[in-house]
Amino acid sequence: MKKMDEMEMNINLSAIKWSWGFTAIALFAWSINDYLQKQQASVASFLFGMQIIVYFLVSQISKAKVDDANGRKYMLSAAICILFLLAFGSLLYFFNL
Repeated sequence: MKKMDEMEMNINLSAIKWSWGFTAIALFAWSINDYLQKQQASVASFLFGMQIIVYFLVSQISKAKVDDANGRKYMLSAAICILFLLAFGSLLYFFNL
């Protein structure tokens, strides 16, 4: 198996970006449509959310591996934000607000 040259890598990266963008837009539109029809979250919204989370985590972990200080700072701020949202959501759920 031969190694890809720079042009092939650029073409593949561009194709991956376009396909990821299409998938993200399609899942977002599907989840909005399902929410408007059924008034509840669907599998599409779960997949869309997980896709965004996985992308964010992989990019930030990759930055942290190369000793990027901003990568660690963003991971810490994201963890704090997630904990805040979970706590706030729990309060709303338990107090039926």
